[in-house]
Amino acid sequence: IIAGWSSPVARQAHNLKVVGSNPTPATKSPFSYYHSAPSVRLISPPTTGAIEVLSQPSVYDTNVVMKPFVVLELRIGQVAPLGPNGICSGIDKMSVEAPTLARFTGMAGDAQGDRRHHGGPDKALHAYSVKHYDAWARDLSGDAQRFRPGAFGENLVVSDVSEAEICLFDRFRLGEAIVEVSQSRQPCWRLNLRFGRQDMARLVQRSGRTGWYFRVLQEGRIAPGDVAKPIARPAPGWPLDRVWTLLYDDTLNRAALTDFAALQGLPERWRIMAENRLARGEVEDWRRRIETPGT
Repeated sequence: IIAGWSSPVARQAHNLKVVGSNPTPATKSPFSYYHSAPSVRLISPPTTGAIEVLSQPSVYDTNVVMKPFVVLELRIGQVAPLGPNGICSGIDKMSVEAPTLARFTGMAGDAQGDRRHHGGPDKALHAYSVKHYDAWARDLSGDAQRFRPGAFGENLVVSDVSEAEICLFDRFRLGEAIVEVSQSRQPCWRLNLRFGRQDMARLVQRSGRTGWYFRVLQEGRIAPGDVAKPIARPAPGWPLDRVWTLLYDDTLNRAALTDFAALQGLPERWRIMAENRLARGEVEDWRRRIETPGT
């Protein structure tokens, strides 16, 4: 079993400067809190050479710089059978070269097999860092050939950024669209079928290399090679590796759960999860999500 992956343990903190209010979207966004945070810009360049270590991310940097990233590949897919029992899934997404419309509910031409748990406004676009693929190939060398861009069913294969450098509700202009980080991906058992190993969802959860979802605040076309340009960071205290820590490591930290549940724009499922942990003093059962049915 691989160890978990942590956030970089050595990063230079940078300042963010308020430069005005958010731009008004051309198409009305379904998210009423869109204008609630000031815009920011970088006033010093991001450092390079961050150190990654294989240990659970119990330490995270809440002063991490907000920086641009590049969409290396844009991927969409249709529902197709997955695994020996032919479960309906849209995880097998193909790379597209043409600019594609990012809608409030997802990419034009993209589909999901289970709309109850995948897709929708809070999971419109799934992003995954290309740098994780080398780490997976190293950690699971017997399956190294499986770890290529697109393997995790992402819509956006991105470079130059990872969960340690992304915060909840970070906003970017991406092509013609404006997008906002809505949540981390919580891996499910379809990854077990995708990779042909019954522990894959559990390993992704333990690693912290989960990827994240964007909601679309302003619809518009996105193309491969587009640079996501920072607009705002309304929740600098909530990098995604801190979210990981609360979800799977320091799971009953009451102060953190209280703050988390109060975050404006938090997906309703996550708010209910945090409130249930506070009320019951216990963590929800993950088995239905990460264990393949019938195994």
